[in-house]
Amino acid sequence: MIDLAAQSFREIDQAVPPNKQSPTVIVGAGIFGLGTAPHLCKRGYTDVTVLDKQPYDETLYSYFKGADAASADMNKIVRSSYGFQKEYQDLSTETISEWHNWNAELKEGVTVPPGMSTKDAVFVHSFHVSLSTSVELPPWNLACIEAMEKAGYKDTQLATTNPRHREIVQQKGL
Repeated sequence: MIDLAAQSFREIDQAVPPNKQSPTVIVGAGIFGLGTAPHLCKRGYTDVTVLDKQPYDETLYSYFKGADAASADMNKIVRSSYGFQKEYQDLSTETISEWHNWNAELKEGVTVPPGMSTKDAVFVHSFHVSLSTSVELPPWNLACIEAMEKAGYKDTQLATTNPRHREIVQQKGL
């Protein structure tokens, strides 16, 4: 019997990275495709093409002109708390930082895509509230708070069962 999974892993393990001058095609002009393209260019890839079924060069990501991608507006849901799964937490906090960088570039006029102005934003930072009927937080929620604080994001995950957190919630007017 042939173990196809093991064979695939061997092939991947032996794969040679593409030459930086080789054509690279990214399928999908949503946030992952458009986020990947500039990073490849920053890393020296010189022939990067993004393809999508939508004519975004015409619709300019406008919902009113038929843009149907979840990432085609400023409403982004980025969850940073993943319990003790630090790799996801790190990716999400890096993502939020990049969104803020893109907003700054837009505001400063460094990068203003067609259809946008320096008054626009591609990301609006907001809050997320979870509610529970339980008196105590479940272990996963406690792990999220602990992991975020360990990573230097103290007081970003607040529990109303914690008196200090309740005070912060009141100070922030939440």
